[in-house]
Amino acid sequence: MTKGLKDWEHRIASAAQTVASGTLLIGPVVLSVSFYLARPKSLPKKVRQHAKRPDLDKLIRGATDALTGIVWKDDAQVVTILATKAYASTDAEAPRAEFEITEVA
Repeated sequence: MTKGLKDWEHRIASAAQTVASGTLLIGPVVLSVSFYLARPKSLPKKVRQHAKRPDLDKLIRGATDALTGIVWKDDAQVVTILATKAYASTDAEAPRAEFEITEVA
């Protein structure tokens, strides 16, 4: 298991519960997600892309697992994923993940 994955999933699930409508999506969905990770102080400001661990696919997997039972019935419903991973813009900008979930008609 990836170190910190369960904590990551718990944080996403907790945040999702505060904004979810309470009704699970049951059809196919499109997931768009941007991950903004902490920037090391020693990293030059011109470096924007986070090309180190954690892997983008592991961030996505943790996020889709965390949203199961809160946003959708099963993460198998996700038919399209658009994802990016970058450093937070400044030291003051908090690391975060921004999600957009659209049910396919």
